Amino acid sequence: MHVLRHACDRYRIGHAELKDYGEYRMVVFKWIRNAAFLAISISLPLSAQAYNPLSSISDYNALIFGNAQAAGGGTEGRMAVGGDLLAKWYGVGTSLTPDASSYSLIVGEDLNAEGAWQVYNGNTAYGGELISSPSTSSSYTISNNSDVLDFESLLTGMQSTSDNLTSLTSSGTFVYDGYSTVTLTGTSDTLNVFNLTDEQATVWSNVSSHVISAPAGSTVIVNVGGETCTLSYGMTLNGIDCTHVLFNYYDASSLTINSMSLQGSLLAPDAALTLNYGGINGITVAGSSTQNSSSFRSYAFDGDVPMVPEPSTLAVCLTGLGLAIPLIRRRLC
Repeated sequence: MHVLRHACDRYRIGHAELKDYGEYRMVVFKWIRNAAFLAISISLPLSAQAYNPLSSISDYNALIFGNAQAAGGGTEGRMAVGGDLLAKWYGVGTSLTPDASSYSLIVGEDLNAEGAWQVYNGNTAYGGELISSPSTSSSYTISNNSDVLDFESLLTGMQSTSDNLTSLTSSGTFVYDGYSTVTLTGTSDTLNVFNLTDEQATVWSNVSSHVISAPAGSTVIVNVGGETCTLSYGMTLNGIDCTHVLFNYYDASSLTINSMSLQGSLLAPDAALTLNYGGINGITVAGSSTQNSSSFRSYAFDGDVPMVPEPSTLAVCLTGLGLAIPLIRRRLC
């Protein structure tokens, strides 16, 4: 306490000396309280400040929660299908590094690989019936194993992520030329968010040219509403690259992409995705999928978005502070 008094004796507020010991205690109490709040802020994990919304599924090029079917094309990276997979003239894992300890293809239910197409650079697991087996090199296995992935938990997580992204504040501009082109422009070096209104989402679906401009290295989030959505033809990126762009179709039950290379990752966890004669340059998350001569291309998503600390984390911190402050006050008295 002598040290405390000595510290208070040397303390000045607005160049006026504190002469009452009650003032001393209040000054020190406020100082400790403010320091405690600062410590809580600093001690919160980095994930409470910014995070990659697709980090939990970054190992996968395509994550399909229901059934998937394909005629032509392929998945360059890892593919996980929660339901049945029926495909012909297909291929999985062509861009992967060879790894006999990992899975290139995971199917939760039946696997029907018509035409004996190949799974590359990793193993294959299926949880139901093997109707027709894909080919593979001798160093990789095809096995009945339904416990590789918890698709139900992943679906819940991706639905939550999709909902959370819609709470981000829109910061970019939407310009329609009145004819065929929509241009989304963001100027932030960190995060550019486009929350398309219902009218804008309809225009976005109907134009034939989609342009996104934003500073290199920044993150672009495009939140698109509507239950039934379509995208067709051209997409151009200026400044930004596809590894920093995420399209969030948070309400979609049906999404069709025609003759387009979608320049970014796709989050549509409840949508029946139909991909005709094109591809998706990023991670694809969908409720189900149909591919016609189209590909899921192996591009990562490297963007970050801000996140408010989890309520449980904040509650624990504030509870601890609430318990500590009465003790501090008693000791000062």
